[in-house]
Amino acid sequence: MIIAVKTSSFLRRRSVQFVAGLYALAVIAATRSAVATPQFARETKLPCGSCHSSVPLLNTYGQKFYANGFRLPRSKKVENLTAPLWADLEIEGEGSRNLGNSHPTNWDCSLLASFGSIDSAHFLYHAEYLPVVNNTFIYGIESFGNRFSVAAGQLELLSQYDTLLDISPTVPIYLNPPGTGSTGLPGIYGPFAPSGTTYGLRSTLALDKTGNALPYSDGWKAAMTTSLANEVAYGVNQPKLQHSINGEFLETYYRQGMNSYGLNSFFGSDGRHYYGAVVQQKLADKLLVEGGAAYNQFALGKSDLASVGIDYFPAWNRGFSFRIDDQDGFISYVPSISYLLGARETAARLVFETQFTRAGQPTTTVTLDFKF
Repeated sequence: MIIAVKTSSFLRRRSVQFVAGLYALAVIAATRSAVATPQFARETKLPCGSCHSSVPLLNTYGQKFYANGFRLPRSKKVENLTAPLWADLEIEGEGSRNLGNSHPTNWDCSLLASFGSIDSAHFLYHAEYLPVVNNTFIYGIESFGNRFSVAAGQLELLSQYDTLLDISPTVPIYLNPPGTGSTGLPGIYGPFAPSGTTYGLRSTLALDKTGNALPYSDGWKAAMTTSLANEVAYGVNQPKLQHSINGEFLETYYRQGMNSYGLNSFFGSDGRHYYGAVVQQKLADKLLVEGGAAYNQFALGKSDLASVGIDYFPAWNRGFSFRIDDQDGFISYVPSISYLLGARETAARLVFETQFTRAGQPTTTVTLDFKF
């Protein structure tokens, strides 16, 4: 269950009671549901700490599992076959000093999901259904040898790394500038967002001879995503399929475990242009630095974007993050704390994140995530 509550740093008593109650519910849910595990934990019989430096951030073993199409190394056979399904209950609430006593909540991002591979067909699939908003997120990847793959369906435009595998629940501003997708001015009137999802077709080529074209595998890659819809924020709305090409998103990047370095660009049929750079670098066993910069041009103007952040994960069940976002000189500071509650295989994840800006009151996001 994910619970996100936005409040000002000067929380009223009602806000404190509300968050405390949700925290208590999370602990109860985590300790009473020891037999309920996410899909991969059930299949592999491995606890969260086997694959995560700090949930959801992957360690080296988890990265290899992910890059191998959600499969263990061939030397280890999975004998515990289970239904490839899992669910995520997510409640999201919002409050701030500006909203007063109002704390609107929703369950929009609750989902049923299944990830997996069909080895005989060299096919990898990813399927999610969000029942509250009646949205789907489905795509498939077909490999043609080790060096070329094609993905089709609803895709996240950025393929260099998975933005959902960050300690912070929010996306850096250079990947999701305000006013994009369904949350702002759509298409030609809003800046391009590489972290958005769209209907499309992606071709990925491994540039080195020993490389692998599966998502998030090591090596040099070149990818081209043909977008057939305006991008929208994940879980917010469903893209609207167009009968013509919306644009081309091009990427060249290098990956090695959690480290990645890449350049990307978007050329839209609606006149939008985007040029960006992305970096992730593990400094030590417990430190990860990530960031990037971009130039975004659209019908109403242009924007210079940049973000830099550092993640510290002292243990698999807790992590700390601090990020600085800059859009045309407007700077935001975003610290966050992540902690896992309960048993290892069924833990609920609790995240506190605050956004500080000079223009307004601080906004704190409290996230409680429980998957089963």
